[in-house]
Amino acid sequence: MAVKSFKKKISIIISVSLGIVAVAVIALIITTIDLGKVSKEIQEKRLEAITQQRAVGALASLRADSKKATELFPRLEKAMTVRDELLTFRPEMQGLGTKNKAPLTITFGPETGRKEDEPGSIQFTIIAQGAYGNLIELIRDIEKSRYFTSLDNFDIVRQNEESLNLTLTGKVFFR
Repeated sequence: MAVKSFKKKISIIISVSLGIVAVAVIALIITTIDLGKVSKEIQEKRLEAITQQRAVGALASLRADSKKATELFPRLEKAMTVRDELLTFRPEMQGLGTKNKAPLTITFGPETGRKEDEPGSIQFTIIAQGAYGNLIELIRDIEKSRYFTSLDNFDIVRQNEESLNLTLTGKVFFR
């Protein structure tokens, strides 16, 4: 009987031990799954905080740049062409075309009047013909001209083996 009671005690101890191990393994699995979720949430919150920090930095930089731009606006406005001086825009652009061996025609589109904090503008379209290098130089010269221009779009299409057509649209600004 002592052997039976000993076997019974050992089997109870082993069963209890296995039960404890099983509960511990289940608890560990649940904790691991839960920790994975918590870890993912922490990473998402961390990324969100980093994004917010960058946004705040960018906003501060934009505010500082805005103050600088506001201070420089009167200088820029003085440097900008007066509307009446735009009468020379067409002949000067045609002169650039001649200089770059790319004869051109220029037409003007709608005009947007000057507002308190925005300059006025007149849309234009330039059509020129010439070699590729000459057309690229023409575009560069237009960008470097004394006029404040915004080149919105340009298309270069082959006319024949030696010549290309350039259609350029943009705006010229005035005060």
